Amino acid sequence: MPLFLILGVFTRLSGIMVALVMLFALILAHGGSAFTIGETGALEGELTMLFMLSGITLFFTGGGRYVLLRPKNIVPQGKFLVSSLRKINDQVTWMTYERRLSR
Repeated sequence: MPLFLILGVFTRLSGIMVALVMLFALILAHGGSAFTIGETGALEGELTMLFMLSGITLFFTGGGRYVLLRPKNIVPQGKFLVSSLRKINDQVTWMTYERRLSR
């Protein structure tokens, strides 16, 4: 799964798998002492929790623009994209027009 994260393929699935593996590693390796302070002054399971939260973050955010395989339903295409851009353009034009009138 980390290879999929590096390549940017199935990022959300890979992220949740990494988070699950880190959760089991946290439970099995640290058990109840995961939240105790160690010799260095940090939590015992700090690194494991960091990787787990990174996997959860990638699950919710996805790979963004750096993905090799993008599902078709995420990329806006066709009439939806054109109508959205027209609405944004109309709003910006109207705000500029109102600003000129207020001077």
